[in-house]
Amino acid sequence: MTFILAEKPSVAEAFARALGAVRKDGYYQDADYTVTNCIGHLLSLYDAQDYDEKYKKWNAADLPIVPETFKHKPSEKTARQLALVKNLLAKTYDRYVIATDAGREGELIARLVFQYAGITGCDRVFRFWTSSALTKEVIRDSLENVKPASAYDDLYYAGLYRQLSDWLVGINFSRFFSVKLNNKFIFGRVQTPVLNMIVTREKAIRAFTKSFFYRLRVTVAGGDAAFYSHLVCPDGDVNTDDRAALESLKDRAPGTSVVRDVAIERKTQHPPRLFDLTELQKTANARFGYTSQKTLELAQTLYEKYQCLSYPRTASRYVSRINYDLFVQCLDTLGIAHGDVDVQNTNVFNDEAMERNKEDHHALLLLKTIPEAAAEEEKNIFNLVLHNMTNVVKDPYVYEAITVTHTRDDLTFMAKGIKVINPGWKDGGADDGEDEEEEQAQALPDLRKDDTVVIKDAAVTQHERKPPRSFTEAALLTAMKKYGLGTVATRDTIIEGLIKNEYCFRKGKNVLPSDKAFFFIDTVMGLGHDGLQKYLDVANTKEWEDMLENEPAAFFERMKAFIADTIGTLKEQTTAMQVFQNTAGSCPVCGAPVIPGKHSYYCANYKTTGCDFSIGRVICGAAVTEADIKALLAGKKSGLKSMQSKAGKAFKAYVQLDKDHKIRFEFKDPKKEAKK
Repeated sequence: MTFILAEKPSVAEAFARALGAVRKDGYYQDADYTVTNCIGHLLSLYDAQDYDEKYKKWNAADLPIVPETFKHKPSEKTARQLALVKNLLAKTYDRYVIATDAGREGELIARLVFQYAGITGCDRVFRFWTSSALTKEVIRDSLENVKPASAYDDLYYAGLYRQLSDWLVGINFSRFFSVKLNNKFIFGRVQTPVLNMIVTREKAIRAFTKSFFYRLRVTVAGGDAAFYSHLVCPDGDVNTDDRAALESLKDRAPGTSVVRDVAIERKTQHPPRLFDLTELQKTANARFGYTSQKTLELAQTLYEKYQCLSYPRTASRYVSRINYDLFVQCLDTLGIAHGDVDVQNTNVFNDEAMERNKEDHHALLLLKTIPEAAAEEEKNIFNLVLHNMTNVVKDPYVYEAITVTHTRDDLTFMAKGIKVINPGWKDGGADDGEDEEEEQAQALPDLRKDDTVVIKDAAVTQHERKPPRSFTEAALLTAMKKYGLGTVATRDTIIEGLIKNEYCFRKGKNVLPSDKAFFFIDTVMGLGHDGLQKYLDVANTKEWEDMLENEPAAFFERMKAFIADTIGTLKEQTTAMQVFQNTAGSCPVCGAPVIPGKHSYYCANYKTTGCDFSIGRVICGAAVTEADIKALLAGKKSGLKSMQSKAGKAFKAYVQLDKDHKIRFEFKDPKKEAKK
C-alpha cells in the first residue's frame, strides 16, 4: 500500500478522486492507497520558554538565545490532525509519497511530520512533483514518475535553515528592542529590511522640495504635417532651470529652419512574458486593488477547486521546451488564436533561464476555461492570466524612433516621434508592456537633411519635478522581487506582517509607514552598529537570500555569528535608548494622547482622570486601521468599510464620530442600506 501526504484537505481530496479512494474519518483509503493531509505546518519550533522557564520574561540580559538543538512541537490549532497523521503512519507501508506543495516550505512541512512519526532515512519515501493542475490524469501520471525524496534534500535544508534563522532573528532582536524601547517591536529577517526600504522612500518624499524646470517649445510646419520641437540648451538638454534665458530667446525662434539631421532607430518590443505569481499579484493590485495575499488565495482556488490554473506559487516566467505541446494545447482549449508557435521563441520557451534561476515550475498557464458559476473576483484573476497568454503569442511591437534636429541661426531644435511598423501585441491599445522606453508619440513628416521647415510660434512651458512615489503594493512587490526579498510564496505574508505589527497601513493602493516604523528604523540605524545597518540594507539581504538558497548550512552558521556579535555589542552600549509611545492623535474629550491598545484605541487619561473615550479596533467585523483612527480624531471619516450587522446582514459604510464622540455610520448608498 502507498501512503500519500498532501498539504491541504482540497489536495488530498483531489488525489482521492483520481485514485478512487473512499473517504474515512479525516483520510481516504482503498486497497492500494491511504491519502491524508496536513493543514499547513502541523509542527512549529519550540518557543524560547519551552527550552528554559526563565525565558518567559523578556530580559535583555538573557540574550542571545541560541538553542544547542532546535526542537519542534505540535501546533495547537492543528494538533488533532497531527495525531491522525501520526496514527496512520504507525502502520508500515510499501511506499511513502510526499505530495505537499512543490517548494521548500512544502518539503519542510512533510519532512518534519515524517520525522515526528519516526520515519527517518526511509528508502521507500518518494516525492510527487508537478506544475500542472491536479487533474486525474496528472495525478496518475505523476505518481508513476515520482523521484526518491533524497533528490530534494537541498530543498528541505533550505526550508529548515530558513525557519531556524527566522526564529533566531525574531526571538533575539524582537526581545532586545522591545525591552529597550518599552514597546512591542517585532524584528524580522526579511520584514525589517523591507520596512527600512519603505521608510527610506517615505523620508525622501517628505524631504522633497517642490521645484520646476522649463522648456522652449515651438510649433513647426514641414512637409505635409505640423509637429513640435524643443530648443536644445547649451548643455545638450531640452530642460533648464533658467526660465529667463528661454524667455529672451522666444521671440527669435519663429521663421525658417533647416533640417541638419534625421536619426532613425528601429526598435522591437516583445510581448510581456508569461506571469509568475509576483507579476500576477502586481497586475491584480494595479488593476483591481487586490492585496497580494488575496490574489494568491484566488489563484490557489483556480488551481485547487477549478483545476484551470497551473501551480500558482511559481517564480518562473517561462515554459520549458518539453512542455511545448502542453502550451499549444492550452491555447487551443482557451480559443486563443496563435498561428504557428515557435519553440525557439525564448520569450516563452527558455530552458536556459529556468535552469539558471533553478526554477522547478513553469509560468502560470490556464489549462481550461473557468466555470460560469465562479465568483467575479475569481474570474478577474482568470482573465488577467488569459489576457497575458493571449498577448505572449502575438507578434512583437516594432517601431522606428525618429529624432529630427533642425536649426534657425544659432538656435538648435530637436523633435522626437515614432513610426509604427507593426503594432503586434499592442494592436488595440494593450498597455501592459515592460520597460518601454519613453518616446514622443507624435507622428513626424518624412523629412530629409537640408529640408526647410517653418517655426510658427514658440512658448516657454513649465514642468514640475515629481517627488518619489510612495510604495503601492505592486511597486513593493517589484522591489522585493528585484532585491530577492522573500519568495513568491512569502512576499504577501511579509507585507501582511508589516501591517499586523503596526509598522505600515494601507491608504488606497499605497502601503505607508506608521510613526512607529519611523521611530524604529531611526532607532536601529542610529545605534551606529555597522553590521546591523548593513543588515537593513536590502541589497545585502539579497546576498543572504542567495546564500540561503545555495548554501543553507553556511548561511545558518553566518546568521548565528551575526546575532551573537550584534547582540553582544548592543548589550555593552551604556547609552539609554529613547522609549516609544505610539499615539494615534488627541482625545476629542480631554485632549490627552489616544493610544493604540490590543483591542481598542483608548485615551491615555483613563487611569488618571477616568476619561472613557475609546474606539474598538474592530467595528461590525471591520478593522479600524491606524489611518482610520487618525482620520476620525481629525474630524474626518474612515475609509469605506465592508461590515456586518448583529443580524448578520452585510453592509458598507464609512465610520465617523458624532458631536458626542460616539461612532456613527455614513452609508455610501443610504436608501439601499436602509432597505437592508
